[in-house]
Parts: sequence; structure tokens; C-alpha cells
Amino acid sequence: CTTSPATSPGSPAVSPSDGAGTSGSAVSAGNSSPAVDPALAGARITFDGLGPLKLGTSFEALRSAGWAVKHSEGSCWGQSTAPKLTGSGVRLFERSDSDATLGMIVVESSAFTTETGAKVGDSMAQLRQGYGEQLVMAQKATVDGPKSMPIVVSGDRELVFVGDWSDADIGKVDKILARYTSPQVVFVC
Repeated sequence: CTTSPATSPGSPAVSPSDGAGTSGSAVSAGNSSPAVDPALAGARITFDGLGPLKLGTSFEALRSAGWAVKHSEGSCWGQSTAPKLTGSGVRLFERSDSDATLGMIVVESSAFTTETGAKVGDSMAQLRQGYGEQLVMAQKATVDGPKSMPIVVSGDRELVFVGDWSDADIGKVDKILARYTSPQVVFVC
């Protein structure tokens, strides 16, 4: 999967499993997750990351902790998810070729919910109910051209609710991205 590299600085360390986060909305693991690593059980996703997975952490530290693996030939650029996360609905992506740090966490499982209750599968009405005026529609560049997506922003980070929002009345969240802000959301693998 190719994503736009984020450009904001930050280098928090990998924490054991506090899960609490320090800012923004949180996402917690639910009971229906298939194979959630114990360190992620009950973890919260914030604008800082998901439990022990903190945006800005070096991939060297993530590999040492067993969360990421070295890229293999032909693998999706920037994706370094280790077997420890297989089946969890969580994928990790680097910020850029030159900055080997965690730049985006992709949640594709309804087992993780925000503090407001938002999760994969939710409608626009449910997102609006939880976030109110914090939720805004933003144009993001995709491989299919520009698309309007609901986001919540905190400083240089954002939660992006990816889905087919061409008809907001019937659209559903497919993925939740916790990442550094970027004008692009590009998935090609």
C-alpha cells in the first residue's frame, strides 16, 4: 500500500502497553477482535497511536519489540506489519523512505472503537453524533482522484474515516487512519 509520507516531526518511544494515549479521541479494542495481541487488548487509539504503537517511533524500535519486520522485495511500500499483528485488523506504515518512523496506523477491524464509539462499519450519522463539529469533510487525493472524507484533526495529526462517501447517507467507514496530517490518502496494494 502506498501512502503519502507525513512531514510532521515527532519521535515518541515505544511504550509497554499503557494504551491510554495523551491527546485526542481514543479507540479501544473490543471483545470481538480475532487474535489481538495482549499488548493491544484494551488499547486506545489516539492521535498519538494505538497502545504501545506510537506515531513517530522508529521502525528499528518497532522491529525490536516484534511489531514490525524488514521490508521484503516486492512488499507494499511503507507497510511493515509483523506476524504479531496478523489477524488484528491493524497495519503499520512508515512516514517516508528517508524517515523510517511510524507515520500511520490503519485500523480495519470493528473491534477497535473511538471514545465516541466510532468504528469500522459506522455511518456518517454515527460519526456526526460522536464528533459533532469536530468532524469535518476534507478533500484527499486518492488513486481514483480527489475524494471528500470525514476527518478529525488535532495539531499535526488526524483521524481519517475512509469509506465510500459519494452518498453520505449510505456510506460506511471501511478504515480508520491515525496519522500525521496529509493531503493524500493513497492505497494501491
